[in-house]
Amino acid sequence: MASSWPVWTFENGAINRVEDHMDEEGWVNPSSFEKVFCPSDLPLPRAQPGLGVVVASGTPRYIMPSIILTLETADKSWRNRGVCSVPRARAWIDLFAMFAPSLKNLRIHGYGQSLPELRFLEDQDGSGIWDNLISVSSDDAGMKAMKQTQRQRQTDSGLFRPDMIVADLGIEVEETFKSFQSFLSSAREAQQLSVGYQYVDLVLPVPSALKMGLPKDRIKLYLTDFDEPKRLINYEDVEDLDLEPLGELDVSVSIIGAGGSSEFLPEVYRSLFEPGSILFDS
Repeated sequence: MASSWPVWTFENGAINRVEDHMDEEGWVNPSSFEKVFCPSDLPLPRAQPGLGVVVASGTPRYIMPSIILTLETADKSWRNRGVCSVPRARAWIDLFAMFAPSLKNLRIHGYGQSLPELRFLEDQDGSGIWDNLISVSSDDAGMKAMKQTQRQRQTDSGLFRPDMIVADLGIEVEETFKSFQSFLSSAREAQQLSVGYQYVDLVLPVPSALKMGLPKDRIKLYLTDFDEPKRLINYEDVEDLDLEPLGELDVSVSIIGAGGSSEFLPEVYRSLFEPGSILFDS
């Protein structure tokens, strides 16, 4: 099954395997196509946009959007933080398809929905608004060079600082994918991807001004060449997306009970839940 395929991270010209249930130390399978679980006794993970690639016997076959969620401790970067901690896309682009879109035109776009607690029926108005998860700071020099024709708006959502201007420009993927192709053809470590089906999440080199927030309820990411990708949010059935070649990740985010105090916590996760162990970005 696709949910049990090995997962790797590609960054700075190297791959690192994400621990899973095939390891003997007690790791669980972290992959999920529908949910992300965030234990209440851990901070929300850092979120990075990525390009997911399915490698079949050493050859890239499918591509999709990915969100790389991590927590850092002094000795480790944690992608596997338990069940449902590594989300996967449910719609992929077949690179071998006759009408596959050009890589140079593909962008990753991300949206998040954070629903408030509703006490009255009239409170529902506007409660399901989708925010752009990929934002650009208005005081960044690179912002001045961006297309002014793109729709922009200011938001005071909890996901962003009030001085953020959101520009739905997307993140390019072509150069990162080419770098990964070069790695596959020349690096000795690429032999680890030569057997079976495996996921590789390519970390995208985004400008320092780009920030990605993690909402508490739902995340949708798209890999597409559409001019107005936010319209895709209205399509809930993945079969409706089959008319166009695009990738979609759609997961709900749930805050679950404390993991550190659980009697079922595998020993290999114990250091993640130790008080004061998490390192925060400056």
